[in-house]
This record gives sequence, C-alpha cells and structure tokens, in this order.
Amino acid sequence: MPVRVFLSRYRAYVACAACGGSRYQPATRRYRLRGVTLDVLCSWSIARCLVFFNDPWPERDQDPAASLLAAEIRQRLEFLCAVGLDYLSLDRQSRTLSGGEVQRVHLTRALGSALVNVLYVLDEPSV
Repeated sequence: MPVRVFLSRYRAYVACAACGGSRYQPATRRYRLRGVTLDVLCSWSIARCLVFFNDPWPERDQDPAASLLAAEIRQRLEFLCAVGLDYLSLDRQSRTLSGGEVQRVHLTRALGSALVNVLYVLDEPSV
C-alpha cells in the first residue's frame, strides 16, 4: 500500500476555529456589500448570487467603477447559470466538483473571455 494512501486514513479536513471555515482573513470578512459579508455571499448558490447582483442598488448605479464590476460579475454568474451550474456555491472547493462540472466551468471561462473570430467545437463524449 502506498504511503500516501496509508497516511490518508489519519488526515481530515477541519474547519478553522478563527474564520469558521470561510478561509478568509479577518480584514476580508469585515467588508460588506449591501450588508452582506463576502463569506456569506460566497456561501450562497450561484442562482441566489445572480438575484442579489440583479437587484437594483443606488451605490452601484452612481459609481461607474462599481457598475462595471457588478456587470462583469453578473455576466459570469449568468454564464454559470446558462450551463446548468446554478446550484453550486461560490465557496465550493474545485476538488469536490465532478468532471462534467469542471468542464462546464472551463466552458464558461472561455465564453466569458473577450475573444473574437473564435470557433468553438463542442462534442459530446461517446460511450
């Protein structure tokens, strides 16, 4: 038996007591967007985050930089919803995604890039 497999019996993932498993520093957890902290926002599903960013809020509409950033976030979230990943949460570790979910995340990254004159050939795997 390989040592790595043998030692994996004694390894466990434990949530940090300081951050509650959010993996954010205290300074990052202090920031709020419309009263919601970043760790709470990332624990929501992609569909819920899209609703949050689609809701009107005056600060975003008054600041051009915030408006541009919110539009980019909305676009990425819409791509993820379009490929059927709306049930995932943003704080989910990538190692826990299935192979199909990882492929769809890569697809949304390609669709979200500003490439022009690009042809995408998508093929279903044959069994």
